[in-house]
Amino acid sequence: MDSYVSIRLLGNEDGLLTIECSATSWGFTGKTHVYTSFKELEKWAGELERLSLVAGQSAAFHAGERDSYAFLGITISVLDSVGHCVCHVAIESNRALTFESKNKLEAELRTEPSAVDKFLLELTTLVQAGYGEAILLGADQM
Repeated sequence: MDSYVSIRLLGNEDGLLTIECSATSWGFTGKTHVYTSFKELEKWAGELERLSLVAGQSAAFHAGERDSYAFLGITISVLDSVGHCVCHVAIESNRALTFESKNKLEAELRTEPSAVDKFLLELTTLVQAGYGEAILLGADQM
């Protein structure tokens, strides 16, 4: 079963970034486009860099607002002293529906420290270069 979280920079208009986030876990898939800034992505990258292998620590990123146009929430938490991690993703789509409801997905995927390190490198490169994609692979992809 393929599981991953992908963040791709789609556009940059005067510092307002449009990012696309896709998440797949255990057969569930979701995608959204949200607005954020380089500053917010840098802040999250710094939190991920300081994340040590102590159970209970986490680093979170949020963009958009729940129950509005679009929302993205990603939290990476350390499960144990070996460094096993879980990534919790909450996505709300900005696509309008014909009835009073929203497209929403909440999913979790397990990952390893090496995958988090690779994701951090890709996220940092995305912020510095101003384009690109960062992918966090689930443990089933390792």
